[in-house]
Amino acid sequence: MRHFVPGTAIRYTTDGSDPDSAGRPYSSPFTLTTGGQFRAKAYKPGWLASEATTATFYNQKFPPDGIQLLLPVDSNYLKYSPNVLIDADKGDQGFNSGKWLGFRKNAFSALLYYNHPVTINSISFSSLVDIGAHIFPPTSLSVYGGPDRNHLHPTGALTPAQPDSTTPSSLTSYTIKFAPQTLRCLKVTATPVKSLPKWHPSKGKPAWIFFDELLVN
Repeated sequence: MRHFVPGTAIRYTTDGSDPDSAGRPYSSPFTLTTGGQFRAKAYKPGWLASEATTATFYNQKFPPDGIQLLLPVDSNYLKYSPNVLIDADKGDQGFNSGKWLGFRKNAFSALLYYNHPVTINSISFSSLVDIGAHIFPPTSLSVYGGPDRNHLHPTGALTPAQPDSTTPSSLTSYTIKFAPQTLRCLKVTATPVKSLPKWHPSKGKPAWIFFDELLVN
């Protein structure tokens, strides 16, 4: 990172907190060893602080060797491979970029396969929320694990909070943590909102859910 105004200091945080003047000073590139939200601001005596620059980083310790969708994506996204969910290529807020899969008519349900057993304790669903485009958080997320697709047991679940008003679009993720499990197969599911709330201009219509990466650690 750099700033073009001489005498400007850059301060940053890696936990999503505001990088005020007490933040850590940036001097040279460094390696992030954990995931999290990186935020930085520029400061110069006698000047107002800059707006924060924000970037979210994710761990992916155990990328799956294969993926199989159990329910079809919406017809708009049939042309995209399910592998976009495990290719470590993050999407931006342009959900028609080919890096996202969208689900509306069906829930999201997929199997993740490993060629060799792995011991994991979390999975993150990298997602998008865009209220104006009818893209809401899922009503529920769940994970099942086991040695193969015929011997899966419940591993973890999550019920994301739902918005109560229109907010700016944002990239987000939902992480399910659980006791360490050694397995070769995972089943992941997510259920979209069936009926948009009364305050939404399209109340009563089904919402979308979008994912661009599944991150296993």
